[in-house]
Order: sequence, then structure tokens, then C-alpha cells
Amino acid sequence: SSSTEESNRKLARLKLWMQKKRLPAGLQMSAMDHFNACWTSDALAGSDIENVLSTCPPAMAAAIAERLYGRSLSTVPLFTGLSTDVISALCLICKPLVAMRNQTIIKQGQHGTELYLLMSGEAEVTEQRGERVVQLGFISEGAFFGEAPLLQSLEGGRSGCDSRRRRTVRAVTESELCYLLKDDIQALYEPYPELRARLARFSGAARVMNDRVVAKANLTRDQLRNFAREFKMQNKEAGLIRQQANLAPDS
Repeated sequence: SSSTEESNRKLARLKLWMQKKRLPAGLQMSAMDHFNACWTSDALAGSDIENVLSTCPPAMAAAIAERLYGRSLSTVPLFTGLSTDVISALCLICKPLVAMRNQTIIKQGQHGTELYLLMSGEAEVTEQRGERVVQLGFISEGAFFGEAPLLQSLEGGRSGCDSRRRRTVRAVTESELCYLLKDDIQALYEPYPELRARLARFSGAARVMNDRVVAKANLTRDQLRNFAREFKMQNKEAGLIRQQANLAPDS
């Protein structure tokens, strides 16, 4: 029947998707059995692969989500070192996004409510300065961006701050991303206080850098970056000298 053919097509797409994501064979088999039973009974007729996690049993959804997003989220400085329970909860609220070549992911001046993680591909970061569009560089796998609205909403952030994007990020290749909505992350604060505490620390650090250090030093951001680069070079040279002289790191 046509419904059986459609179910078979969806199962085939699901199988290819799981193989592409390199999910373990046992997890693939469990998921295939589950959705074969659902789709052949027309319970999920018309369902897309993007809805796989929302229609899985909780344990299966958690296992698939952790496999898809866990390693990537654990490398983001905002989340590095958090407990496995927090990472698992973040994985479950991740939403996938595929950006085509030349597609704008976020645009300077627009209001933002989500944080992005680039899982594969490459993107260009630019900033409009007056009449000029300045290219700030390129980001690739493992980079995250768009976190400002989330950090600014915390107690450590600046009161009454603007949630508009400060830069434009555009995909230069077909790219795979995931994103986390600010409201979804904030819903995890109560069950996972360590997540709120971590983000509050990052928010406070960003505020200090933006409002105090830059103003006090009276440096432009480019000058500050150059200063940091020179400091790292000098620190590296000092480390080599200490190593050659067989001195302790803090000597």
C-alpha cells in the first residue's frame, strides 16, 4: 500500500541518517525497531527525520542526543567541565540546523535569542563599521557564537543591555550546526544550578572586560588583541628561558 511504501522510505532515510551520524549499531537497531512499529501503524504518518528525538522514548532520545551533540557541547568553554547530567540535559534541547553556502546565520543589528555551535563546515565573521564591512575572520568546527543575549540576561550581565547581534556570521560552505534557545537553557537553571553559576561567571567576566578593562586602558579592541598577542609571545619566551635554566614555572 502507499502508506507502507511511505513508511519504508522514511525508515530508509532514518537508517541513512543514523549511519551518517555514526550512531552505534545497537542504538540504530533499537531505533529502527521502534520507528518501524510506529510508522507501519500510521502512528507517525508524515513525520520527518527532524522529529525523531521528539517521538523517541526518553531513554532512547537521550542516548541519540548525547551521541549527536555531547562531544561538541563538552568542548565549548561555556560548558566544559559541567557534570554529565547537565550535558545530557543540554543535548536534549539542542536543535539542528543546516546552513547552505552563503546563507546568513546571524545578522548584525538583529535581535538574538539563541547560541550556535558549528559542528562542521566554515563560516565568515564580519562587522559593519560605518560604511565599511570589516572581515574579522573565519570559524570552523567546534566554534560557538551568538552567546551574548544569553549571558547578558543573567544577574552578572549589564542591566538593560541590548540583545542585538554585534556581528554577522555567514556560512561559506554547507555547514551543520546546532543551536540552543535562551528560554530552553534558562529552564534548566532550577534543576541544574551549576549551569546558571557557570554562565553567570562568564557573564561577569565579559562585563568586566567590556566595561572596565577596555575603558580603563583606553585601548581599542584591536589594540587590546595586539597587546594580548604580544603578552602571550613574551610569556612563551619566558617559559623557554625558565625551561633552559631549569627553573620552576613561577620563578
